[in-house]
Amino acid sequence: MDAFLDPDKFFTLPEKPPSPFLAAGREVTLVSYSKGIVKSAPAFDIFKMLPSFIYIETIYDVGSTVDYTTDLFSCIGSVILMHKDPDVVKKDHEYIRYTESINALFVFETKQENLVKPHHLYSLEGPKLTRHFSNDLAEFGAPLKKRMTTVKAR
Repeated sequence: MDAFLDPDKFFTLPEKPPSPFLAAGREVTLVSYSKGIVKSAPAFDIFKMLPSFIYIETIYDVGSTVDYTTDLFSCIGSVILMHKDPDVVKKDHEYIRYTESINALFVFETKQENLVKPHHLYSLEGPKLTRHFSNDLAEFGAPLKKRMTTVKAR
């Protein structure tokens, strides 16, 4: 606008960006590897505490229905990162990707009847495989770890 409204001010702008850059930045498009009705979004509050965090944009909040991200149009939102140290931006980006990979962006509502009676596991083709998470018991000296096991549904 300065080029039209204030040409003198426009010509004070540098012809090219400063070099070297004064900061590093990224826009991280958020990916959902799970779906459900959002009960809470604790990861968003954690993202806001990252050293390079600038801004988060999302339309998902408590009560929203989230589906799997399949393309740019079905992404969950985006996080803007910027810091003078490029390594800080890289580490924060890796943390966000890790959070997505363990499905920790959202806590979803669960229906107790689905946990007690998993009728959705059966189909006309026969039983399906289902995945369960189990924890190693700390009493036996093992550190607490989530482990996924696959079992046949009855």
